[in-house]
Formats: sequence, C-alpha cells, structure tokens
Amino acid sequence: MTDRGRREQIQWAALRVFAREGYQNTVVEDVAAEAGVSKGTIYTYFDRKEELLGAVAQGFMDELTGREEAILESERPPLEKIRAMLREFVDLVSSREGFATVMLDIWGTGMRDPDRFGIDFAALYAEYRARLRTLLREAQARGTVPADLSSVAPTVLIGAIEGVLLQWLLDPDAVDFPGGADDVIDLLYNGIRSEEAS
Repeated sequence: MTDRGRREQIQWAALRVFAREGYQNTVVEDVAAEAGVSKGTIYTYFDRKEELLGAVAQGFMDELTGREEAILESERPPLEKIRAMLREFVDLVSSREGFATVMLDIWGTGMRDPDRFGIDFAALYAEYRARLRTLLREAQARGTVPADLSSVAPTVLIGAIEGVLLQWLLDPDAVDFPGGADDVIDLLYNGIRSEEAS
C-alpha cells in the first residue's frame, strides 16, 4: 500500500472511531485496532490524536472544495451553482457514515484552537462566503437576484444549512437531514431570486 493509501486508511478508521466513541474518549490504540495496523504505524503518519481529527476535517474540506470547483467551472447560471454547492455539502456530510457526528467535535474543539488541529476555520468560512458572494454578484448582474440583496446573504445561506445539520444531530427523530436540507435550499433559493427571474 502506498503512503497516501495507508494515510487515508488510518484517516477513515479514525473517523469511524471518533463517530463511535467521541473524540475525547478515543485513544490512538482504538484507531490502530480499527485500521488493522500497529500503534507505531499510526505515529508514522500522525504525530498525535489532534492531527488525526485535523486530517479527517481536512479530508472532508478537500473533497468538498474539489466538488465545488467542478461546479464553479461549469456552465450553470450563478444561482444554480449556489444551489449545487449547498447540495454538495449536504450530500458529502450525509454520505460519510459518522462524519456528521464528528462535525460536532470538530466545531466544538477545532474552532476554538485552530493551531492545535491545523485547520483555520475562520479562513475556510471566509473563503466559502467569498465564493457565494461572487456568485450572488454575478446573479445580480444577470438580474436574477435583487440589486439590493443584503450583504449578509452568504452567511445566512451557510448558516441555514449548518443549522439544519446541527438540529438533526441533536434531535434526529424530529429533524430530517438531508431531506430537510433540501427544503431549506429550496426556501433560500426561491427567497433570493428576483421576482423578474421567477
């Protein structure tokens, strides 16, 4: 197995263990057992448990960025690109078993101490908002979004989807994710379109 393949094997094993046991309760030996490797092999690729959690989060962000870049390079209209980007986030979170649960650990632990996990969430969110802002400006130029659309729109778009995710994690019997996220995307999408574009 290549170094990259082994690293990914360990990374996804860590995701499963973090989801099952919680980040705080996980020890490196648990990840090694899940991955079917020795503890020493884990330390060949990751210096500490924090780096494992950071790798899980970074792997998710890299895959999401790749999907978004494909959308941005497509010929879709700006609003359709926004819709597709939000949908990709929902699909990716819901298709990786256990990742949604680990998101709580990442948000709760990683955001408070970016150096500890090697991920600057403030920069990631700023970049995401900038992408949405650019697309909204393109949509405004086409007349498909009102010219006076609030500058807070990118923050609201991101927050609404993540809010559904958080509520689903806390109360899965009452909140449907990803189905509920689809409804939110429809609501947001129709809410920002100009009347002329309807």
